[in-house]
Amino acid sequence: MSENTILLRNKSVNNQGPSLPSALVELGNIVSDDLCHRCGSCLGICPTDVLGRDDEDYPTIKNLDACINCNLCVKVCPGDEIDFPKYYKKIHEQEFQAEKLHGYFQKAYLGHALDQDMRYRTTSGGVVTAIFSQLFSSGAIDGAIIVKADEQVKWRGQPAVVSSVEEFISGAKSKYVIAPTNEAIAYIRKNPGRYAVVGLPCQIHGLQKMQKVNKPLRDRIVLSFGIFCHAAVEHDPLKYIWIKREEEAQGEGKQIERLITRLGKHPGIPTLKLSDQSERHLYFPYSKKYRPNSTEMLNVLYRLYTPARCFTCFDATSELADISVGDPWMREPEKSIKFHNGYTFVLARTARGMEALRQAQKQEAISLYPLDDKQALKCNTKMAVEKRHRAFYLLQQREKQGLRIPRYNLEIPALKLKDKLKVKLNLLTHYFCFHHPHRLTALKLALSPLGYYALLLNHIRRRLQKR
Repeated sequence: MSENTILLRNKSVNNQGPSLPSALVELGNIVSDDLCHRCGSCLGICPTDVLGRDDEDYPTIKNLDACINCNLCVKVCPGDEIDFPKYYKKIHEQEFQAEKLHGYFQKAYLGHALDQDMRYRTTSGGVVTAIFSQLFSSGAIDGAIIVKADEQVKWRGQPAVVSSVEEFISGAKSKYVIAPTNEAIAYIRKNPGRYAVVGLPCQIHGLQKMQKVNKPLRDRIVLSFGIFCHAAVEHDPLKYIWIKREEEAQGEGKQIERLITRLGKHPGIPTLKLSDQSERHLYFPYSKKYRPNSTEMLNVLYRLYTPARCFTCFDATSELADISVGDPWMREPEKSIKFHNGYTFVLARTARGMEALRQAQKQEAISLYPLDDKQALKCNTKMAVEKRHRAFYLLQQREKQGLRIPRYNLEIPALKLKDKLKVKLNLLTHYFCFHHPHRLTALKLALSPLGYYALLLNHIRRRLQKR
């Protein structure tokens, strides 16, 4: 960042006084009031390149003189406001119902790419990659927005517009730390063509708002894939762990070439690829037998480092996307389906989402196993309930305390007593997300031998429960 960059975190923008345009003052208030998703929508829509981002991916003011006070950065912000029922009805022609955790969908499937190499190299079953491959090859799209690994800081995600299948595959595997995906929509604004977007729920919300204020985006973005999301993770834990692993590798005369967040299939193992082509676990590199998988480790990190705005987001399944995808957390519906081989849980929500799936299936790019509604509604339900109830509870509590909350334009339903108790217990496990001074100590403990054996015991408990 240059010396002239104005940070928007920690209310620093308010120190700039009346010299700032009103739009930037309000954007600063959104950030300092813990409403910023860091989705990148404000950067993607800015017509005069006013905004940049800081080390934590919050927006900054990098070119103040260029601001024309158009207020687009505030208008497209999904963290501050989104009329969720209105967008929901426009997209699905259905009324939003808070109790429907999966949102409206036309069909549900378990699927995988038929190209076995693609299936192996990608997340879950590779359905998204296979559909993009078919769209690219048919000329239906000219590019896609994804998050790739940053070439310089390998644990970070970097928004990118890709224009080939190989580029798309190179960005495969889940990225759990925050990345401002919608920043890359600036490229689509400036370049004709047809594009697809892959994003988290908050990023899909921002995309919908961007398309409302910018007509060319409505025509150029022809398909959106929404990823299921419980919560993102702050940068701090990966940054801390990465430095430790780099020091260890350098002490052995090696370099870290790549972070693979999920080596293997559902749920995968967080793995480092070294310069001698050897591999080691990201979190416990010298463990001999049990290696915690990505889900087990994510459960630790997100209880310590969930971003503030994630706590007040209730959309777990990307309800405003054309197609929503996630890992299949459910019972295998028949013996021939083995999730460890790689499967994607797919919700086809819109007509163009259904058409994309049909075409990919017709061209033998994907295999789809239809699920009935009863089966589909059991998948990822625990995660969706936890996220929705937590958000509704905190929205009500923050409003009672006079704190600013995101405006969804819906009546927050009252939770039953047992659900409130569950939320309060859940929030206790997130204690360090609200009390920052001691969470690095908690992270170090989680990565210590004591933390390792606690994970092992929990792993054994889960295996015994499944018997």
